[in-house]
Amino acid sequence: MLRFVLTSLSGIAYAAAPGAPQLPPTLPIHSIADIANRILNVLLVFAYPLAFLALLYSAYLLITSAGKSDAYTKVKKNILYLSIGIFVIAMAVSMGNIIRRLLGA
Repeated sequence: MLRFVLTSLSGIAYAAAPGAPQLPPTLPIHSIADIANRILNVLLVFAYPLAFLALLYSAYLLITSAGKSDAYTKVKKNILYLSIGIFVIAMAVSMGNIIRRLLGA
């Protein structure tokens, strides 16, 4: 019964009235910089939380290494690389903002 209702409703089309005002596009893109900015914003939504989770996991591995020198060295190097990655992400965002302000965009 549910399948019948869902398949019969899928054929219904909703259209705007002929005199109805048209809505502007929700994502106006005027240049390649707009596209790059949108892609960067989407990537940043995922980059910081993933970096933070990786840092927490590395800290957990550091605590559980229990004095094993090879595991300790590996985790220490991993934390260093994560710190550098977070710094690079932050610098990319700030440099983008600085360039945008200098160009007046």
